[in-house]
Amino acid sequence: MLALAASAQAQTVTVTESGISRDTGFRSQAQNPLWISLADCTADDVLHFPLQVANYSGYSLEVWAGGASADCRTTESRNGTAAACWQAYAGTPTSITPTVDIRVRDVIGQHHPYDSTHGPGAGTLADCSSTSVQSAGAPQAVTLYFMFVQSGGALAGSGYAWNTKFDLVGPTAPSGVSAGIGEQLLVLDWTQSVDTDLLGYNFYCDPTPGNEAAAAHGGAFDASIVDAATADAIECDDGSASVTDAGADDAADADLDAGDAGTKLPLCSSLDAGSDAAVYTGSCPTSTLVPGQLPPATHYCGGVTSPTATSGRIEGLQNFYLYSVAIAGVDSVGNVGPISDIACEEPQPVDDFFKLYRRAGGQAGGGFCATSHVGQGAASGFALVAAVGVATLLVRRRRRRGAP
Repeated sequence: MLALAASAQAQTVTVTESGISRDTGFRSQAQNPLWISLADCTADDVLHFPLQVANYSGYSLEVWAGGASADCRTTESRNGTAAACWQAYAGTPTSITPTVDIRVRDVIGQHHPYDSTHGPGAGTLADCSSTSVQSAGAPQAVTLYFMFVQSGGALAGSGYAWNTKFDLVGPTAPSGVSAGIGEQLLVLDWTQSVDTDLLGYNFYCDPTPGNEAAAAHGGAFDASIVDAATADAIECDDGSASVTDAGADDAADADLDAGDAGTKLPLCSSLDAGSDAAVYTGSCPTSTLVPGQLPPATHYCGGVTSPTATSGRIEGLQNFYLYSVAIAGVDSVGNVGPISDIACEEPQPVDDFFKLYRRAGGQAGGGFCATSHVGQGAASGFALVAAVGVATLLVRRRRRRGAP
């Protein structure tokens, strides 16, 4: 907080900062509770400032707002065509502990004194999204100057300056968005946004989970590569351990060693989405999610709260149903930015190597991945052939050894 220079007068005003409150409570107050967000502005929120004043009789109490480079204590900054400050409040105290109410729209409206619409109450809904107010994504500093002003515009006594910021623009959209599959889920991957006030990411789906029946499925699929063997499960190795394990190999287990088939399942994460068991051949069927535009809040379907995250899951989906998905950044005051490019994919059951090996009769424990719900790209026909071949080899090998 700044302390304004005192004049020869004895008028004083201070803000009891611990008592500052606001009308709306719809957004999280966990971070930057007194900053002003786009939602605060559109809701016409009001900030309430409890004051302590002295020797105020005959003087006007005014509150002026200015940016980081403005000093509203000077007459020049508050008057004339070169004014850099704008008035947010004017009134006369009736006690030594008045409360001053200031609309957040008046704080960000930046209506200068020479503007015919200037003054308290001049901030409008249009100011909330005006590019002249905030053209960049970084939060904008603003200072509120609480001052006693004489009739000629000169200050009387000492005042008080209170600093905050307003942020009306959400983060830039992440890039490189892709979707991998899992059992009733999709896994999204993306390249991290570079915004400095990034808090996390929101996911948006068309349709949203639970509303599939009301949506048009749309899109063309290539069913030529779907058969009875691949329609219910896609086999791949999640990379947690080598399938061609060179470790101990005895009659008590059936681990593959370097002398065996030497065949390794493709990693789930390395599979080409173009060879999935069910391939979508058209553009993602959504007119609701538009890259570069703000997302519809009703299509929110999950998210992550880490600014450094580059992957996340959307769960509660239907298998074999096409979903269009996109990602938007969220900043520290809850502003949601424009959405990314659209990705689309179908959740499907995914079997890893270890589960397939168990079904084929293998009894060894550990060593292989064993998570059948990890969402990754689906396997190609090669993965199925490799998986079946390796599993068959394991069973035959155990039978040659007389394993139970």
